[in-house]
Amino acid sequence: MSGYYKLRYHLARGRNYKKWQLKHMSPVGKFALGTFYRDPNTFCALLHNCRLRNHGTVAKKIHSGMNKTVCAWIEFDDYHEIKGTHVPRLVMEQTDKRYRYNPHKTPHWVSDTSDNEDNAVIPLVLVYKTNLYGISE
Repeated sequence: MSGYYKLRYHLARGRNYKKWQLKHMSPVGKFALGTFYRDPNTFCALLHNCRLRNHGTVAKKIHSGMNKTVCAWIEFDDYHEIKGTHVPRLVMEQTDKRYRYNPHKTPHWVSDTSDNEDNAVIPLVLVYKTNLYGISE
């Protein structure tokens, strides 16, 4: 099955609160073929060919005090889950920088080296617990 994927941290109240929301998107149109939720304590994955996405106008409103709504996610081509309870040290040693998103603090994706990573293209992203680490090839 082709298409692409979206990943975001789900903050809506309910049984999936504070879980990763993974959507498999249709290659035609903008609808989800499937939506899955993963517990960050057990979900670890490598995301391939990633782009950090952000609705800038919504993020600026949240930054100014509006109630939070969906405004950021990661789009990517494919992913591979890493099974087990720890990330191999070799993988962690390959990470370049950590990415974060909190529109209450700043209305952009940020990293260790930049205050605005919106639309950044990252070859490989490691998802570990609630952290996102970039790996340049």
